Amino acid sequence: MLARKKMRGFSMVELLIVVAIMMIVLGTSFIQIIPALKAAKTEVALQTTLGQMRRAHELAVDKRTVYRVSFNAPRTIQLDKVDIDPVTLAQVFTFQSSIDLPPDMSFTVVSGIPTTCTTVPDGYGNGSTAIDFDKDFSGGGTEVYFQRDGRALDAANRLNNGLVYMCRTGEFRSCKAVSLTGATGRSKGWRLNPAANGWIQ
Repeated sequence: MLARKKMRGFSMVELLIVVAIMMIVLGTSFIQIIPALKAAKTEVALQTTLGQMRRAHELAVDKRTVYRVSFNAPRTIQLDKVDIDPVTLAQVFTFQSSIDLPPDMSFTVVSGIPTTCTTVPDGYGNGSTAIDFDKDFSGGGTEVYFQRDGRALDAANRLNNGLVYMCRTGEFRSCKAVSLTGATGRSKGWRLNPAANGWIQ
């Protein structure tokens, strides 16, 4: 009599259980990954803005040349070298680079961010204007001129204090900010701290 061969493989029930477990694991991972990706994009927006301002400051000092940083809504930062035409004494801008924030981030403010002078970054403004340099001269400026000595001025050669906000539309917890102190040209990055109704570095 021939010995019966053992059947090998998985039953349909076992396969269904494995597939169900895999679906649960993938679903849980997906739910956890989306907030992490969003948080990463907000951090990229902050580091991009901070990096461009610090780069312009360093270039101005190292190369003994004025550099202009322009913030163009909704999400573009442009860097230009500034020279003076020896004949006309007019400013001549030479494009250096341009960079955009991540697609779902923009220079904007959203409802819910702190708006008092004691709760906004470095006490500049009231949280109502996204690109808000020239705070000592009515605010709303969108350009910063980094000088050879490290200072940050406006187009009229006045010290340029101010800040810029980056948020995801409708999500105040996604907001980040970068402040600028004109006398030193120093830029600081800020993260929203909803628990304290303010900002932290």
